[in-house]
Formats: sequence, structure tokens, C-alpha cells
Amino acid sequence: MSWATIITIIVITVLCIIASVFFSVKRRLDKKSRDEENPELRQAYQEIRRQIDRGHSASGGFFV
Repeated sequence: MSWATIITIIVITVLCIIASVFFSVKRRLDKKSRDEENPELRQAYQEIRRQIDRGHSASGGFFV
């Protein structure tokens, strides 16, 4: 294998890991905001999710 192939495989692997972590964080926040009994915590989880969405839409993010 050439170095270009090895570097390409490493880059693709890293991107897949980053994408899976990103989506799992959003899923966990959504689940916590639905399942939380404390209204203040529920509101905080929803606000965190909104801030994540705003950050990606403001920068023209790839995942929006």
C-alpha cells in the first residue's frame, strides 16, 4: 500500500468517528430532554440543543 492510501484510510476513519460522536451527542440530548422530569433540566437540555443547531447554521455547517 502506498502512503496516500494509508493516509486516506486514516482520514476516512477519523471522519466516521467524529460523525458518530456528533450524532450520538445530539441523540442523547434529545432523549434527556424528553425523559427528564425536572422542568429546569429539560429546558437546559433543549437550550443546549438549540445552541448546537444555531452554531452549525450560523457557520453554514455541513451537518445542518
